[in-house]
Amino acid sequence: MRELQKIYSDLNGNALLKSTIDVLTGHEFMIPINGILDFSEFLQRDNISLSDEDKKKIVKDINVGAAQLKGIAHRLHTWHDLLLGSSIYEHEFFELSSECIKMLVFEESKKNLIPDALVVVSFDRTEYFVKGNKKKFIAAVSELIQNACKFSEINTAVSISIKQKGKKVILSISNFSVAATVYELQRYRAFSRLHKRKTSQQGIGLGLAIARLGITQCNGQLKISRGVEMNKIIMDISLYKNDLVNKKMIANEK
Repeated sequence: MRELQKIYSDLNGNALLKSTIDVLTGHEFMIPINGILDFSEFLQRDNISLSDEDKKKIVKDINVGAAQLKGIAHRLHTWHDLLLGSSIYEHEFFELSSECIKMLVFEESKKNLIPDALVVVSFDRTEYFVKGNKKKFIAAVSELIQNACKFSEINTAVSISIKQKGKKVILSISNFSVAATVYELQRYRAFSRLHKRKTSQQGIGLGLAIARLGITQCNGQLKISRGVEMNKIIMDISLYKNDLVNKKMIANEK
């Protein structure tokens, strides 16, 4: 830790390195690490008498800390893989179904949606064929849905919709939040964490970086804009659709 702090003081304004060190020495890493070490040390003491309830609490806390570290490792790995492939653009097509998005919404809202907030989902079709890599796209969308759920205001709604517009399919995610402004999000970089005092929930600063990389490598675009209502943030993901396949699907539906 002291060595990292010394390096930090010698960086002379290198924002990326400073923010990276902030993350690696921050509470996202240190709280679960210290918790696991403290519990391990405690359990090795002699003459320890614990009730079943205390044992369950200790095991639960260790599991939570380990799961947090595992999640961080997974996201770092995802970001690294996308970064290595940043010059690779996917030319395949994949099926983007409403059921797939609903499943993502269910999983992320269950884990991250704040109390007294809602999620509203709407689609103009059940299936869409779009250009890109499904795995990269799902990784990107998961991050945006997670952030929308996590950083929304109480008693507001997170809205998610898919619609076709010209040669593109637009997936829109919007929420009401004071965690960051549109201006800040548009200039957001990896390992950035905004307004620590405004929100108690801070990640490692990779969500938007993963989303941008994944969407870009699918030949897509991410547009962040301000809604008409106060504090509304809209994130539109646009992907090119496969017109031939989509026309056949429409004909079959008729």
